[in-house]
Order: sequence, then C-alpha cells, then structure tokens
Amino acid sequence: MGNAETNRKQAGGKYDVVLVGAGHNGLTCAGYLSKKGLKVAVVEKNAKVGGATATEEFFPGHFSDPYSTVHIYTQFSPAMVDLDLARFGLEYIEADPFMFCPYPDGKYLMFYRDLDKTAAEISRLSKHDGQAYPKFIKWALGLRELMSTLSFSEPPPLDQMLSLMKFVDSPEIAAEFVWSTLTSARQVFDHWFESDYVKGALSYWAIQLGLAPSSPGSGLNAGMIARFHKVGCRFPKGGSGMLGVALERAVKHFGGTVFTNNGAKRILLEKGRAAGVELSDGTVLESNIVISSLDPKATFLRLIGSEHLDEEFVRKVNRVKSTAVLLTMHVPLDGLPEYACYPSKGPAPCHNGCAVISPSAEYVDQAYMDGAQGRPSHNPTVMMLTHSVLDPTRAPAGKHTMHLAVQNAPYDLANGQHWDQVKDAYAERVFEVVSQYVPNFRKIAKGRHVVTPLDLERRLGLPRGCDFYIDMTLDQMYGLRPMPGLANYRTQFANLYLTGAATHPGGGVTTAPGINSANAVLHDLGMEKIEVGAATRTDE
Repeated sequence: MGNAETNRKQAGGKYDVVLVGAGHNGLTCAGYLSKKGLKVAVVEKNAKVGGATATEEFFPGHFSDPYSTVHIYTQFSPAMVDLDLARFGLEYIEADPFMFCPYPDGKYLMFYRDLDKTAAEISRLSKHDGQAYPKFIKWALGLRELMSTLSFSEPPPLDQMLSLMKFVDSPEIAAEFVWSTLTSARQVFDHWFESDYVKGALSYWAIQLGLAPSSPGSGLNAGMIARFHKVGCRFPKGGSGMLGVALERAVKHFGGTVFTNNGAKRILLEKGRAAGVELSDGTVLESNIVISSLDPKATFLRLIGSEHLDEEFVRKVNRVKSTAVLLTMHVPLDGLPEYACYPSKGPAPCHNGCAVISPSAEYVDQAYMDGAQGRPSHNPTVMMLTHSVLDPTRAPAGKHTMHLAVQNAPYDLANGQHWDQVKDAYAERVFEVVSQYVPNFRKIAKGRHVVTPLDLERRLGLPRGCDFYIDMTLDQMYGLRPMPGLANYRTQFANLYLTGAATHPGGGVTTAPGINSANAVLHDLGMEKIEVGAATRTDE
C-alpha cells in the first residue's frame, strides 16, 4: 500500500514497533522492546489480552481457563525477572502430585514431582516398571536437554541441523535422539515398561503435540512427562489469564501502549518494507517495524494479501499444517469430585493436579484414530483439573470449578456434521465417561460451557482450532518452523517480523518465541540483546 492510500486513513500515531496480537508471546516481545526504550504499540482484536492463556468467568464466581491452563516453563523464563512479572501480579501455585490416573478396574497411580516417590507408587502395580521408571526419566531428560538447548535462540540453518549433536557429550544420547525421532511412543514404552497402567499414563502426555502413540515420530514426545519431575506442575493463582495481565502491566510500565477491541485489518507496506498497521476501525498506526504474532496464513494471506506475494510463496504458506487436538469443558461444581478408586472426605492428593483418563496406550491410540476419521471419540482421553482446591479464588466459597480437556477432537467432522449442532450431545458423552470414574459428577455438576476447535478458531484465530497455531511435528520444527525461509523470525519484507507459537521453538506457555523475536529485532537495530542464562533452559 502506498503513501497516498495510507494518508487517507485515520492517523493513529507513529511508533517504533507495532505488534499484532496480544498473546503471551506478543506481550513478552513488546515488554522487552519497550524496556529497551522503543515506542511500542500492541493491537488486539479481543477485549482481553493473553490469547490462549486467557481466563474466563463462564459462570458467576467461577474462573476457568478455556485454553492453556498448566504453565510448566514460564516461571523459569528470564521474563519473570526481566519484566518483573511477580510485581505485576503473577504468582504460581505448584500442584503435587501433578498427575492422578484412575483406572476402570479400581486401581490408580499417583505421579509426584519426587522421582523416587513416583517409582515407589508405580511399584505397587508393577515392580518391574517401578524400577524402570527412574531410568526412563533419566533417558528422557537427556533427550530434552538436547531439544531445549536451542529453545531461547534462533534455530540453526537447515544445513546445520545436525549441529544439534554437538551440544551433547554422550554419543549414546545423540543416537537415542535419532532413534526416538524415527520410532513411535508405543515402541519406546514397550522398550521400557510392561504395565498398561504406566504405558497409558505416559501416552496421555505423548499425544500433546498431535501424534498418536503408534505414529512414527511420536517417540520424540514419549518422555514429555519428565519435565514435571524436573520443574514441577504449576498454574497461576487467579487463573492462566494472570500471565497476560502481568505482561500487559509490564508493557505499560515500560512505556508501551496496548489497544484492545481493535485488531489488525492489514499490514501496510511501503516499497517492500513494513510501514505500519491499519486497525479494524480504520485507524492507522505508522511504525518502523511490524511484528505479527499470528499464524503465517493470517499474517501473509489476510493481513498482507496474496497480491503482494509470489505464487510459490503462497503455495508454501498454504501447505502449512494445523490440526485440531483440543476440546475443553468448564463445569461449576457444588462439591468435590469423588473418585471411585480413591474415596476421600474433602480435598485429597487426587484433586491437586491433573486427573487423567488414559487407561492404556491402545485406548489413547483408538481415541486418536477416531479423531483422524472425523469422529469425536466415544471413549476419549480426558484431563480433569479442579484448580479451586489449591486456589480458592477460582470459585465461590464451598464451590469448585472443573476444567475438562478432551484430546484429539477433530476440526472437520465426518458425515457433514457441524460442531455447533453436535457439541451438546458430545458433551453428554464426555460426562458419561467422566462419571464412570467420578460417580458423583452429575450430582455436583451445575452447568457446562463447551469450547470446541471451531470456537478456538472463531475466538482466538487459532487456525482449525490448533492450539499451537501450526502442528509441532518434525516437518514444522526447528529450522522448518513455520516454514523454510521464515525460521529466524524475519520475513521477505524488510522490518516485518514474526513471533508467537507458530515460530521456534513452538507452542506451549514458555515466552521463548517472544524473547527470541525481540532479540532478532534488537540485533537488527544494533542494540544490546537479551541475555538468556543457563537457568532458563527448559530442561532445568
């Protein structure tokens, strides 16, 4: 768009940086750039900041996290100190045990942050697996150290991807990394364990990045549970949305501006460079730099337009994959869930962390296969969180709030079905499954709010309901994320940058994409970059 057309729009001010999208990564990037003295504006289409980390009051006095809820790495991010997030209201609560697994036969497992305590718990059901578990976690942490080395830096060029191996002292770990990327999580679990109880529990975390336990390549995710033993399972007091609230306060404290209820209509170009952003109400914010935290399709095809892009580039953008994996429900409760396999009077360890319905690897595989065929699974994997047990601010006195997360909910439904028509019926099926493990569930449940993959796309702009923006499979990771040629946060347009979950190192609540993209901008401006110490590595 040329100067003449730009000048016909309503002037909204001149900024050094305009950042599109106020998710946690966009706000992190804005916070750092504001702290460095740049004049920064953040624009957000929704009334609330935080994106997928927002908290909603679906029922009076009940505060739910409709999207992301457990924060694993943020508390160790340099942003906690650099942006003084605790000062701005961010406080974390640790849940331990972090996982409770009830089984249909009345047995159960507890997973604690303490590795020895967890091994002893597993030994109740399988002596072999109890002995194997600490060795498995050590193996998994070795792989995660390799993967996390580059989390707070730009990924290496594609021709240097094998340089990952130089960060590992042990040739054995390097070989295991290669093996795990080529095999399936089920093969990994079969190698280490004999019990379906353990394999089922671990399978729940192995599918978080969108691959079935039996899928080749899912082996790299087999050890995701190890992160909880290393850093614990925590969530923000008051709800996941407190992260966005604290980041917004930090941005404003350092001189930045945040516009809500007024998203980006288009990114303005002048002679091949980014020149600002036109907002949905016609206001133009001129800027020297534009940073988009949206997915690549929204950024390039909607905000820039294919008329400014060559045909081959458009083709590559269109092949970026986004697969829905998440449906959530939010249920106000009149009392505590009473698990059939763990009777209790009042709050108990089973209520602290994530209660997971994932009885076997076969069960998880079938749920995934159902979703891949466009059918919400009849027997879904379900995570249940009753945050209000550890955080009474989440519900009225004497009441509770439950978060239900159903994995592998397809965006495209088979037989011409539409989520708006079937979500209530499917919610009933999820209630039936939960009630098999929590007999008093229907009695204490006083409503429900369902968030489908279609709702995620409508409300947050998550393409096809993918909570990572784009799939976190090997073909879209490291130097291939979001696509070849865009992995270092820069684009073919001068002064146009990318951030957010679609960029390296990907989704999850880490702040890493926000920090890395801020560093890319600071480097290009010749300014001092953000120092990221060893303590912030995601394996710590």
